[in-house]
Amino acid sequence: MAAHGGTAAPEALEPESVPSEVVRLGRPRASVSSTEAIKASVFAVGRMSGLFSVVRNSAWRSSRLMILCYHGISQHDEHEALRDLFVPAGLFRQRMLALRKGGYNVLRLGDAVERVQAGTLPRRSVVLTFDDGFVDFSRIAYPILAEFGFPATVYVSTEYVENQLPAFPAIVTYLLWKAGLRSPATTGAIDGIALRVESADAQADTAQRLIAKLETDGISDASSRDAFAARVANELGIDYGSIRERRLFQLMTHEEIRALDRKLVDVQLHTHRHMQPADETLFAREIADNRRSLSDAGMDPAQLDHFCYPNGEVRSELPAWLEHDGVRSATTCVPGIVDSSCSPLLMPRFVDTQFVSPMKFEAWLCGAAALLPSRSR
Repeated sequence: MAAHGGTAAPEALEPESVPSEVVRLGRPRASVSSTEAIKASVFAVGRMSGLFSVVRNSAWRSSRLMILCYHGISQHDEHEALRDLFVPAGLFRQRMLALRKGGYNVLRLGDAVERVQAGTLPRRSVVLTFDDGFVDFSRIAYPILAEFGFPATVYVSTEYVENQLPAFPAIVTYLLWKAGLRSPATTGAIDGIALRVESADAQADTAQRLIAKLETDGISDASSRDAFAARVANELGIDYGSIRERRLFQLMTHEEIRALDRKLVDVQLHTHRHMQPADETLFAREIADNRRSLSDAGMDPAQLDHFCYPNGEVRSELPAWLEHDGVRSATTCVPGIVDSSCSPLLMPRFVDTQFVSPMKFEAWLCGAAALLPSRSR
């Protein structure tokens, strides 16, 4: 994708820019790379020299839209276990303060998509998006958004809305992390797979082996996966019932979705089972099931026409399939800024995490970071 975030064919999306399944599982990152250190220096110079202010107030930025992406806002200690997916509530509040102090216009997604194509965006336009629909959105993020008066879109994957269980595979990573806090040694085994927890790498490897085991055995329904997670918890000596009582890693219920203020929150599509089958008929069923479930939560199915690619996976055939299913915009996890040359079905976003410094966050908000070559961001 070009530095300005212009049109890119699906096959041109950079796979290294999309969170891998390891990242989705929350593996702790390695130490800051030399590239990150160089970028931090570039951003520091840009800020001190006044470049950030120039870009933020430029006509170039005024014709572009920054879409921010979040997943979970931690209720307890989720941000310590799945560090790329969950951010602390305090950090999220700081980000919202940065938006207000910077004079950014936070728009509803549908309005922003139309206005970027029409060339009528207000200055410093931003859209807030949340993936998955975890209950922490209604419990933590929603009250903060209401306090600031910022609208947001939450893309909800509905299998775990209907099955109120901790989402798999995130719960497995969390269980292994919890066990690692208590004991550096291997803690038992499940179906011949040693539950190694002595390091972040060991936990990630164990999680991958456990997930692969279920895939090999063809176990895909939510209740069976939850029973498997409960077995892992029991073997690790962790109270699984208390995790379920706190509703960690659970999604909002239909009632909780229905209670969200429609003027503030736009609920949209993220597939039913958080998957994108290679068969078009099965993919269409994912969208249909997603629409049906969200309709049960009070959403108008005719207005469910925005989509987020699960796991950031964008295959070349998917935009056409989405268009056929009546979807008019789709967001990726490829970092970039949206302009009028972007395909509405391939819109880039900036995925904000706790690893993003305030300076880097400001660099993306103002648009300066989007001016860097794509592989240097």
